[in-house]
Amino acid sequence: GPVTITGGVVVLASGALSTPAILQRSRSPAWPAGVGNDHDLVGRYLMFHTSDFVAVWPRRGLPAAGPGRTISFRDFYELDGRKLGEVQSMGLSAGYPEILTFLHQWFEKSPLKRVGVVRPLLRIPAWLAAKVFSEASVFATIVEDFPSPENRVVIGADDPQDVEVRYAIPEELHQRVRDMRRLLIERLSRLRVMVVNHDVMLNYGHACGTCRAGMDPA
Repeated sequence: GPVTITGGVVVLASGALSTPAILQRSRSPAWPAGVGNDHDLVGRYLMFHTSDFVAVWPRRGLPAAGPGRTISFRDFYELDGRKLGEVQSMGLSAGYPEILTFLHQWFEKSPLKRVGVVRPLLRIPAWLAAKVFSEASVFATIVEDFPSPENRVVIGADDPQDVEVRYAIPEELHQRVRDMRRLLIERLSRLRVMVVNHDVMLNYGHACGTCRAGMDPA
């Protein structure tokens, strides 16, 4: 029901997906398009980032056993005037649970999702892959996307409680992800490296950008 909050400053902090939805739902004669949305900017410029999972093995003959290290490097964060990203270790090996989770995520996005009987069978390739990746360490890349006004969060036209995310991956992001993979494989050429995923994979955990603020009221 209605809640009245008073204060010198009121902060709405519900994340980059829920905050614009709450503002867009909050309509009144003073705010016909939602609070702070006179210029139709609330919910726009949504950004995620992409992540590749990369399996890295030591050179042949070198053991993989022993204490692990969590490392990251930003050699490719900005390269030749282009912004690519960073690389960090995940602090885990590519074991059976991690591989099965990855396959389940892939399955939910694939056309095979309609064939429910296939899902339990994913345990077989997960078991086989765990044998292959048993000595690999898992790294993740982060390539940030750029803000676009067309990538946005909107509330449902029929039911304002529905939230819709509209996001298109531009070709320039596809290219930067490809360049990041190529550079990583080249620079780690003394190790055995394999990029686990091949499509651009968005990471939805770090959404941002939907409630811009600045000095210009427009």
